[in-house]
Amino acid sequence: MNGPDRSLLRSLLQARLLASPASGDADSDPNRPLLASIVAGQAQGVSALPSDLGLGAERHAAMLERYFPACDLPEKTVSMPAQALPEFEELQKLLLDHRAGEHDSELLVADIVTTACIGMDHLWQDLGFASRDELTKLMWVNFGASDFPVYEEVENRHPDKLPFGVTGGQSPFLG
Repeated sequence: MNGPDRSLLRSLLQARLLASPASGDADSDPNRPLLASIVAGQAQGVSALPSDLGLGAERHAAMLERYFPACDLPEKTVSMPAQALPEFEELQKLLLDHRAGEHDSELLVADIVTTACIGMDHLWQDLGFASRDELTKLMWVNFGASDFPVYEEVENRHPDKLPFGVTGGQSPFLG
């Protein structure tokens, strides 16, 4: 017997997250729908992210309270074991150095993206997104500066991986 359609459950959870009013100016933050998609993907077990999205329990709870205060997540979210990424600090610094500087949520996104690098799939899948288009939007909203190296490396403007010539290692987004 087939199990429930995970993509439908994911879409319903994302819609429920976005239907709850956000706190303060979080409602107009362009990262809100992207964060909802990441949270929904992780809750359905379709991302490489741990249950706290790599933010730590306190920052994760604060993010949920700010962006989705009235929405309770399912009791049991799938939690992937946190793994060490040797280039974590270097990649985090690269993202923070090239952030757009428009929204505080860029700091959350930089840490979430860096944490998703533990995955072995395409970055959009490791983040739990439903499509590559969401990753493209996330990168433009948060790191849209034309000098950001990812855009020099990715011909069609779909950042499946970040350049890892910085460390000399293989991009963690390659499966």
